[in-house]
Parts: sequence; C-alpha cells; structure tokens
Amino acid sequence: MSVRGNFLGQLKTTLSAVTGINSVVRSYTELDIKQYSEAELPLIEIVEPSEDPDRELTSQHSLVFFDTKLKIWFVDWNDQPQIIYETIMKRIRDTIGGVFTMECKANACYVTSVAKLEGSVPLYSYEMDLRTKIYLNQKNV
Repeated sequence: MSVRGNFLGQLKTTLSAVTGINSVVRSYTELDIKQYSEAELPLIEIVEPSEDPDRELTSQHSLVFFDTKLKIWFVDWNDQPQIIYETIMKRIRDTIGGVFTMECKANACYVTSVAKLEGSVPLYSYEMDLRTKIYLNQKNV
C-alpha cells in the first residue's frame, strides 16, 4: 500500500477511536449528509488530502506533507452547539497529537486551524485542518 493509503487508513482508524464519534468516512466529492441517520452522528468526514513531497536538507531525509481537511457533523437539539463543538474539537486534538503513529520512521500531525461553527438546530458542522509530516523509509522514496 502507498504512503498515502497507509496515512488515510491510519487516520480513519485513529479518528474512529475518538470518544463520542459514531462514524468516520472518506469523501472524494461533497458529502450528502442527508444520507446519514442521526444515530450515525457525530460524523467525521475526511476530505481527500493534498500531498507535497519534500526533502530536509539537514538530514537528507525524504518526506511528504499531507494537508487534510476534516469536516465534523453533529446534531444538537438543545441549541447549545458550542459545548459539543469544543468537546469534540478537544478530543480530536488530543487524539491526533497523542497516539497518531505509522510504520514510517517518524511523523508529526497537528491541527493548523479550526473553522467557525456553521448550521442551525439540529444540524451543525465545522472544519479542522490537519498538517501531517511523514518521513519516508528509503523503500518509499
């Protein structure tokens, strides 16, 4: 499997373990959230990432950067969406920074930005941008 495939598979597995998340899906086009039931929410949509190969001059390691957008969908009937928004955002940040590992030599994955909350009762969404740096083994170069 390619580095891209390994990364996306591991990201989906990692996000599936976030407490309170019921579904994680990859999307290549705009997701039709109406196809999902309320029981499947909160849902994280992984939008196909951009890829940027590079080389670090100090160590001469080959590496690749993946810029990935996550769209988080959730339902709140109480009109208090900021509580769920902040809770899920913190859990994703903690999970990505805490346990994200791959078979490559080393990596770093961090949240670069979080968009404002959008939607209205009962369906809300927001986006988080991730930046992942993966050092490649020589066999992957």
